[in-house]
This record gives sequence, structure tokens and C-alpha cells, in this order.
Amino acid sequence: MMTDQQLQMILQHVARAQSVSVPSPTPTTSGNFTKCTSRFDGSKTSDVLSFLDSIEIFKDCVAMDDKIAVRGLPMLLTGIAATWWQGVKQTVTSWEEAVQLLKQTFGPRLPPHRIYRELFKQEQREESTDIYICKARALLAQLPSDMLSEEVQLDMVYGLLHRRIREKVARSSFTSFMELVREARRIEDLFDESRRPEFRGHAKEVPQELTSKVPLSSETSSPPANRKKTNEKCFYCKKYGHHKDSCLRLKKKEETKTVEGFRPNNSTASITCFGCGAPGVIRSNCVVCKEGRAASTPSSSTVSSSTSAFQSMTIDTVCCLNPPMRPIFDIEIFDKVGTAILDTGAKQSVASISLTRHLRANGQVFGSVEANLKFADGSTRVETVETANVNVILQGVSVKTLFVVLPDAQDSLLGMNFVRDTGLAVNFATNRYTLCETGGNVEYDLRYEIENRDIVSSTIGLRGCEGTFLSPNDRENLASLLKTNEDIFSVGGDPTPFAVHQIDTGDAAPISTPPYRVTPGKRKIVRNEIDPGDDIWKGTTDKGRRNGPNYEEGDLVLVDSHPVSKKNKVFAQKFAPRREGPYRIGKALSPTTYEVLGKNDVVKGKYHASLLTPYEGNEPIVECRKRGRPRKSKTKPGFSD
Repeated sequence: MMTDQQLQMILQHVARAQSVSVPSPTPTTSGNFTKCTSRFDGSKTSDVLSFLDSIEIFKDCVAMDDKIAVRGLPMLLTGIAATWWQGVKQTVTSWEEAVQLLKQTFGPRLPPHRIYRELFKQEQREESTDIYICKARALLAQLPSDMLSEEVQLDMVYGLLHRRIREKVARSSFTSFMELVREARRIEDLFDESRRPEFRGHAKEVPQELTSKVPLSSETSSPPANRKKTNEKCFYCKKYGHHKDSCLRLKKKEETKTVEGFRPNNSTASITCFGCGAPGVIRSNCVVCKEGRAASTPSSSTVSSSTSAFQSMTIDTVCCLNPPMRPIFDIEIFDKVGTAILDTGAKQSVASISLTRHLRANGQVFGSVEANLKFADGSTRVETVETANVNVILQGVSVKTLFVVLPDAQDSLLGMNFVRDTGLAVNFATNRYTLCETGGNVEYDLRYEIENRDIVSSTIGLRGCEGTFLSPNDRENLASLLKTNEDIFSVGGDPTPFAVHQIDTGDAAPISTPPYRVTPGKRKIVRNEIDPGDDIWKGTTDKGRRNGPNYEEGDLVLVDSHPVSKKNKVFAQKFAPRREGPYRIGKALSPTTYEVLGKNDVVKGKYHASLLTPYEGNEPIVECRKRGRPRKSKTKPGFSD
């Protein structure tokens, strides 16, 4: 049997044996750059110093050997840096040399005086002090390590800080950059606290013994009048005294947007249905109008289909629907009578294409305005349209009416502005209308559009823009005439025998090309009568001008030479020409250019007729002698007798 004491002793020995740790073996493997994510391409925007710092830290973390680091460095280089490494890798033997080469090739190349200029060029403005000090120290780090001490660097950076920092932080209160940054942050925190707006939800507590004597009013919680004005500025309303977070105008605007976002649907909408007036929808998407149209749609038995034989189009006619035609008026504009349709649904009068063309032909001045157009289907768009104030005469009454020119408008419409200006009163029950200018006592007959219009082909019948100035009866008669003589006006068919185009060529050969507008006989008359008359004008030239000489082959001429003018001897070549010769004309190269031959028929050159003078004489050709002594003839050495 084992006692409890013996069992406890055995457990203590086992615990001591397990607590003794066996030292782990030193790793013999070395890391590499396989998992390193830093890359350097050698461009101007890349920072080689940051790249070297990152790979140095990675190399130390994975306990990488220098030889392996040098061999794995090309894995991290791309672009021009990889090309550069291929040229210098044979000269690199250690990791320190590789790092030094990268710094020398791709590192900052600013000389010390350029670094000083970059440092002193920019003082601290609105940026925080710690960020400004970091940028300044980054520039100073590019200097050699033993050039400036930390004390001198502190003086340089301290002198470039903002005045609000230098006023609160003395130069003697810090000895390192860390202390300077700490003091600057403390001052900036105080500035930020002073800029924050103070919100006082409750008034100051007033002692109980004074509450019965001094009444509590709004002046108790108001700030003192002599409070110092701060330099706080709101970037929204551009006013001083508060920030954007506490701007009342911005909060009011946000509240207005919130109210508009939750506005109920029963408010007046900008778009309404043209049929039933439902807000927020157009007629094509209105559910009420769709149901009404579906309920009133007749069955297929009440719809008849008619097909036009000329236009190949099908027209469905609903028997139960017979909408009334629109009233039309005969109006006079610029001494021309035309028709226009009365449309009380249009606020403004509209000019059709033909009316616009008529106005332009009579010199009407048009203006250009940007208008918001709303159409019958509820759609709206903003367009730039032309307008014209035109004198419209209706039943002898002249009214100045404003017309709007819409593109592709086929009908001229008289809108509500015309109805209001003329005082037009229409009685559809009696088909009569009166005008306010005539006292309302004279009634005129009301005419409507033609109800039964024959459908004819567009190539035979009148188009919408044709015959607009004809009366409806004349227009209908013209359309019926075209339809009656359809076989004549229709497209196609054989050539007509009523008119034959013939050309009398006379004695000339038949014309194989497209004929001219003038026949050969008339062209002959032109040559005999008109051309000699044109030749007379050629004789109106200078009569005193002599005709140029006409040289033939073998003629003797003198050639004008070009001696050099001499100012010191008062000699001008222009006033003292020199003629050499005589020479002989070889051949005529053009009416004014000739080839001149010299002695032994040697070509002397090509000359214009203005440089040649006829030679009259029988002396032989004598060439002009050149100045200077003649060259001596060289005799070959020989034997003397």
C-alpha cells in the first residue's frame, strides 16, 4: 500500500522534471523575399527610401542572410529599376553595396542649398504643427548626417512655425523635436477649445435670497456684452462668430428639405393628368383614364376597317364616336388670306410651316425666347422657340397677335391670346360668332374643318403644306381634279407621246453624249457673229508698244551681257548695257526664248528675246576677250638639236 505522503512526493518529482525546459535548437534556415509585398519601379513618383526601409524591416523579421537578400532583390524591382539592376548586378557583392547603389541612383539628388531653399520657401499656414514638422524633418534628413546638429535644426524649424505657436511656446522650453511637437499640440488643443461654440442650456443659479428681489429674465442667461469677439467663420453663410456645425441657416434649410420629403400626396403636384386631373401622373399612365377608356371601347362589331388603294394604309373608324370638327377662320396676313384653326386649349397662337415661310418672305422680324412648353399628353420640355408679333385681320378687324413658331407644326392655331385680344365670342349652338370690336351686334357664320376628307396618295393629292392659301372649296376642287386624272399624274408609265424632244444637228455627226443646251446651229452662229466681236477687244492694248522681234534659225544677234555695277566709278549696268557678238540663232525654244550658238556652233546658252538685238553687218564673229593675261601654254620637254 502507498501512503498519501509517498504519492505526494512522487508527484512533486514529476512536476520538477517537466518544468525543466529543453533549449530549442537555433534555426538554421533563412528567410527570403517571396512573401514581401513591397515593389519599386524606379519612376519619379516612387520613394526609394521608403522602399528600403520596408525591405530592411522584412529582412530583419525573417532573419534573412545578406547573400540571400542580394540574390532575391531583383524579385522586388520592376520597370526601369529591374533594367538598371541587370547592368549593375555583376558589381554588387554585398547587401550594403546594393542599398547604397539604390540610394545613389534613385534617391533624392537635391544639393544642400536646394534643400535649404525648399525648406525656407514654405512657412506654416493652416496645417497642423506635427504634420509641418514631419515635412520639414523629411527635407533635413536628406542632408549629410554630420552637417547640422539637432539644435540648429530646431532653430530653423522653430523660426518657420506660425506666430500663434511661437507666441505660446518659448524657444527655451524644449530641447528636442518630440518636446516641440508635444507643446505645439497642447497649444492647438487650446485653440480648438476656444473656437467651439458654448451652448448654455440653463441660466446661472441665482442665490435664494436674491430671487425675491431680482426677477429672472432672459438677460440673466445672455452672454456679457463685452465678450471678446473670436475669429470663428462659418463656411456655409460666410459669417463670423460661429462654425458650420452651429449655423442656423443650414439647420433651417435641412429642416425644410425634411418637411418637403414627407409632404403628403394631397398637395398640388407639378404634373397632372390631362384627362381627369389626377396629380402626379400623365394621361398615358393614369389608371382612372385607362379604366374609362377600357369601359368605353366598342366591340369588334362596331369597328369598320377601310383601306386606301393609293397609300396602302388601314383606317379604323369607330361608328359610335363622332367627334365634332374644329372651327376655322379666314384671316388676312400681309395681304394674303389663309385659314387658321381656333384652339381654345392652346394658351398661345402657333404658326405653321407655311405661315412662317410667308412671314419670312415679307420681312417679318422674329425674336428668340426660351419657353417651357407643355403639351396635351402632359409632357413638358424647355426649348428655344421663335416668336413674331403679326397684324391679323379677321372680318376687317386688325389685331396684333403673338405667334410661336414650333418645329413641324402643320396647322396654324389661334390660341387664347387671340380670343382675348379680339373679344371673340363663339356660340356653338347656333354656329355663329361675334367680335367685340364690332360692338357684338354683327354675327358671322362659323365654319368647321372638312368632315369627310378623301384619302389620296401623297404623290397625287395635295400635301399638307400645299394650297394653304386656297379656300376650302378651291382646295377640294383641285384635289378632285388630281384624283380624276390619276392616270396622268401617277408615277411610272411609258414615255408620253404628247411631247417629243428632238435636236437638229444639221450636217454635224449625231450626238453620242448628253446634248448641250445650245444646238450646233446656234453654236455656229456664235462662232461667226460673237467671237469676231470679242477679237476687237484684243486690239485695245498699248498701240505704242512695238512688236517683239521674230528670229529665225541662222539670224545674227547681239547678246546683252551683265557687267557688275561699280558704285565707286559711278557705273550702273542698267544704264550702260554691253552687247557681245554677233552670235547665231540655233533654234527657237519658245515664242520668246532662243538657243544661241557661238564659235564652232558651240551652244552659248538660252536667252530671252529682250536680251537679244538683231545684228546688221558682215564681220565675223568675235568673242569678248576676258580681262587679264592669257595663260601660258605648257610645252613638253624634248631633246634639242
